[in-house]
Amino acid sequence: MFKRYFFIYTLLFASLTAAVAIATFFSFADHEIKEELSRTENLIQSHINKEYKYLQSIATDWATRDDTYAFVQKKNYDFLQKNFDCGKTLIDLNIDGMLFFDESKKLLYARVVKEGQEKVVDAIPLDLQHPIQKDGLLLVASHLITDSNEKATPKGVLIVFKKLPYSFFTPVKVIGSANEPFDYNVEIQDRVVVFPLKIHIGQKSYLLKSQLPLPQDIYRLAIIFSLMWIIFLLALFSISYILYKKFIQDEDLYLQKVLLNFHKLIENPLQKLNFPPAPERFKEVAHIFEKLYERLTNEVLIEQFLDEVPFGVLVYQPQIVYANRYAQKLFGISLQELRKRDPLSFFIHNKDYFKQIYEKRLKGEKFIAQYRAKIAVANREYTVYATSQTILFRGKSAGLIVFVDITKEAELQQRFEKLLEVSPLVVYEVDVDTKEHKEILNYVSQSLKKYTGFEQTDITSSWWMENIHPQDKKEVLEKQKELFTNGSLEHTYRFKTKDGPYIWIKDRVYVIQKNDENVRLLGFWIDKTKEQVLSDLSLRVDEILKELPRFTTKEDILRFSCQELTKGKTFSHAWISQKNGIHIQPFIRCGVHQEYPDRITITTDTSEFSQGPTGKAYREEDFIGINQDTLHNEAMKPWRDEMLKREFFSSIALRIDDTYALNLYSSMRNIFTKDVVAVLRHLLQGLQSAFQNIESNYFNHITKLPNKNSLFHDLQNCHDNYLLVLVNIKDFSKFNLNFGFEFGDKLLQSIAHLLSSFLDENRGLYHVSADHFALIVKVSEKDDAIQLLDEIQKVAKSGIIVDEVTISVILNGGAVFDGGEEPKRVYRKCELAMFYGKRSNSFQIFQDWMEEHTKEYLHYEEVLLRLLNQKDFLLYYQPIYNLKSNRFETAEVLLRVPGEKGFYNPEKIVEVANELGYLQDLTRVILEKGIAEIAQMQNMLRFAFNVNVSDLLNKDFLPFLEDLLLRHQLGTDTIALELTEKDVIANYEVLKPVITRLKERGIAMEIDDFGVGHSNFKEVVHLDFQILKIDKSLIDGMIDDSKSREIVGFLILFSKEFHMQSLAEGVETHEQVDFLKKMGCDYAQGYYFAKPMPKERLVEFLKRNTDGS
Repeated sequence: MFKRYFFIYTLLFASLTAAVAIATFFSFADHEIKEELSRTENLIQSHINKEYKYLQSIATDWATRDDTYAFVQKKNYDFLQKNFDCGKTLIDLNIDGMLFFDESKKLLYARVVKEGQEKVVDAIPLDLQHPIQKDGLLLVASHLITDSNEKATPKGVLIVFKKLPYSFFTPVKVIGSANEPFDYNVEIQDRVVVFPLKIHIGQKSYLLKSQLPLPQDIYRLAIIFSLMWIIFLLALFSISYILYKKFIQDEDLYLQKVLLNFHKLIENPLQKLNFPPAPERFKEVAHIFEKLYERLTNEVLIEQFLDEVPFGVLVYQPQIVYANRYAQKLFGISLQELRKRDPLSFFIHNKDYFKQIYEKRLKGEKFIAQYRAKIAVANREYTVYATSQTILFRGKSAGLIVFVDITKEAELQQRFEKLLEVSPLVVYEVDVDTKEHKEILNYVSQSLKKYTGFEQTDITSSWWMENIHPQDKKEVLEKQKELFTNGSLEHTYRFKTKDGPYIWIKDRVYVIQKNDENVRLLGFWIDKTKEQVLSDLSLRVDEILKELPRFTTKEDILRFSCQELTKGKTFSHAWISQKNGIHIQPFIRCGVHQEYPDRITITTDTSEFSQGPTGKAYREEDFIGINQDTLHNEAMKPWRDEMLKREFFSSIALRIDDTYALNLYSSMRNIFTKDVVAVLRHLLQGLQSAFQNIESNYFNHITKLPNKNSLFHDLQNCHDNYLLVLVNIKDFSKFNLNFGFEFGDKLLQSIAHLLSSFLDENRGLYHVSADHFALIVKVSEKDDAIQLLDEIQKVAKSGIIVDEVTISVILNGGAVFDGGEEPKRVYRKCELAMFYGKRSNSFQIFQDWMEEHTKEYLHYEEVLLRLLNQKDFLLYYQPIYNLKSNRFETAEVLLRVPGEKGFYNPEKIVEVANELGYLQDLTRVILEKGIAEIAQMQNMLRFAFNVNVSDLLNKDFLPFLEDLLLRHQLGTDTIALELTEKDVIANYEVLKPVITRLKERGIAMEIDDFGVGHSNFKEVVHLDFQILKIDKSLIDGMIDDSKSREIVGFLILFSKEFHMQSLAEGVETHEQVDFLKKMGCDYAQGYYFAKPMPKERLVEFLKRNTDGS
């Protein structure tokens, strides 16, 4: 009978094997083909995106040029000759066409590439509306034509296009276009796959009917994979047959069935019973043992059998009468010793409970008991999982205990539970009914309450979705689709806690078990609120600070800041408050619940309405007020109800000035960590700085005194007789070097206070440069003037207190009486007088003889004009050595003007140019000649040009420089621009946005002559210079002077700390080089390496020194 069934089973098994093999073959082949098509499509799309992005950048670049704008607006056809005269513009740009339209959409100029040559055409050469063309894919990009600042009204449109031939898609062969999607088709004879190639251009998608060579190994691998399945199933069949022979055809049918059933239960017992063991399975074990004792009379056979099982077995009546080998080995006690004990002595806890079971067993009551217990045997403790049963043993009632040792597992479980209690993770297990779409929570760790306040009893089937932030739900649902496809998911979203505030949750979920009806998920939560808030806020603040320079009014700055901050996911509401007496009124509102500021009262007095963040920000010197938790902050009582209605669980106020404050509200609490406050403080400083720029560019930021611009303005409007005084602080750089730059700032402020004490309402005080002050004094008599100047000098010399240190300061300078002349002329005379005052260490009043000594100045003026008109000058280049790579990598461009007795002093030429207003002209002729020579040297080095503040502030300078580089086919990375420290410190606020724009264009910035003469270089940190050049005066003294050595070392470390490279000027000895290398200096420049030289000698020099020697 059984053989007949086994034959049928064999036939069915063979059929199943064949079906599985065929299904596996086609499934594997289909999967591999689809994977190959997907990879091919992604690769082609990547290439198209790269080409399209490049085309868009060409359109943007050409459409935002000033000369393009002038061509379209004014029909300036010089633009065409300038840009297209070479006949290779489009070819060099690697595009096929460029079309210019005016604002009425009339075609002004069209240029295309045909048969490898550029041609001008009168009409649009292609159908630009249809990218899919017969011989290729047409990519089209456009941009409105406007000026370089993109602020002017657009005057037309620029269209550029490029055709990608279908050969670009290799190995794909395009057959034609497709109107609708279709499934791929394998053409076996041609060994190709015909499929729909989907491509995206901009916001639109297109289908191309395409062919792809059939991957050679797909069917071979599919066959191998199918054969593996067949082998596996045949092996399974063989095992089944062996089991049949072993367990069905044994002589004692009943015992064999018991063994078969028991084998199923005990094979890999911890896997079968899980942990802790499943009660119903363990109950079966006890039931099998009960039947063994009832039906089998051969105790030897039973005991032999029980000695082989991986469980402990005890029989008591009432003392222990039997223990199998497992129990004896576990307890380390022989059967003879165990027979002296009763099982009640083993239990540590709940002895009354086990006593009741014990007594009932001996009375013959039939029931099953299951328990987990701690027992102690032979001075050792164990944790066991057990089932007990009443049996007949040798004709009497007895108790049967079947147990397994789970001591190690229990310890692991205990440790795991303790770990979960302190872990920042929330661990959960969920079963999802895929048919009913229900979720059943199996387990969640205690950490859930810690982070959300929810107990496990609070959780319903809709609990999770109900508490996700409304703005995040759509994204979360989309991400959920990945879980069942990929088997895992990681995403971050906001989740509402039990008492209302939201937190950021990073959720990692894994599918650990899956069948047709149910999916079991294991997930981990971690609170990422602090990290997400900091990341989101940093992005918003960076965007705000980047855009601040373009605004011209405070209101625009405030409105933009509010809007940008509420775009993120940290702050849902923002408003700008305006102080009016002691009352705070709303000025600008952004985000949700814009009615909120009108529903509340805030003051700056000492009432309860002033104790919130806004009131504190206006009252306290820190400028910031913080409310971490609306629910529990007693100071928020006057506004709590209105805030909680709108889910404002925390807030912060930033006072920008005495009038305006920025107020921010969040649906999260306790988010204002040290790092978050630092980011907001950075924003506050940026807003305050922007306000200062808008208010005035006429004040010194250290002393808060009017600057040189203010002085000239006041002199222009000063109609009474006056005395102009220039005050110089002698050896001011030494105070910086000896006491530090912060001390130098304070000294400047103290000197300003001292000078102001000599002035009344008819006198003015100005901070005109780093160590120079100016006074306008209403004094008509020379004797009165001398007396005033002597008194100023005397008081300063007697001592000025800075940080409780008394410093003797020597002041000198010059003065001039107003002669009704133009202000710059008066100031020039005062400078001449100060020159002689510095020499005599006193104050000198201008006299005519001083001006006679300016003949040299006039001679240099003549030299300058000849230089500008006739370009009668040379450029020398001094190579700069990289101390790390041991190579010459850059060079400084130096002006040389030949004269009868050698070269004229270039510094005096620059000084005269500055005085006469020709400095920008001088810079331009040097750049024109220098860049032309650099182009001839074929990018051998990067070359640094000296420029000044007036150059950078000229709006035409950057377009001029970029055009110059483009004309000579040089990149912006081939040059660098140098500014002196003096210029940087004096013009910090206005330079900041300019240097940022230069960096964005790829032009490196260097700060020259750094380390002497000025009191404050902390602004340099915020101006993003690439190279810091240490002044030669410090390098000269660093070997013999420990102070200079310390300063040089400090400046090198300073540059590294703020991501700049250091360059030492005036290096002349091997000893200096060794010290600089030891200190980690990056570059060195000086006669030790090379003297300045003309272009031809530089080329030869570099060829000889390419090995770095």
